[in-house]
Amino acid sequence: MRETESKILSTQVFNLAAGTSSSETIQTDGSFEFRIDDIVANVTSPDLLISIKYNSDKTLVEGTYINNVCNIAGNGGPLKKISSIQIKSNSSIIVEVKNESAAANKVQISFIGKKLIKWKNQ
Repeated sequence: MRETESKILSTQVFNLAAGTSSSETIQTDGSFEFRIDDIVANVTSPDLLISIKYNSDKTLVEGTYINNVCNIAGNGGPLKKISSIQIKSNSSIIVEVKNESAAANKVQISFIGKKLIKWKNQ
């Protein structure tokens, strides 16, 4: 596999009423694999639980507060580092968020990493 350009895969912006949840599946196509190096969240309030599954059978986190997993954009706190995670081609990242806040909450999750392509002779 060869690294190509940096790439960001993001969810839609979730508009969550108090106590509600939503999920989204981000699909990769057959032309590349994706290595996640960082996860960033843009949120109204960090009172969110997050679950992330990938490659159909792997769980990164389940029911964890978002600020324990993601770097919250603009908060200036210490960066959370994850071990690089490789998403196979024709696979997916499934993100579920649950609003634990008493108010409405907006959130978008971005996976920052590298697009990986296979050399023709591999």
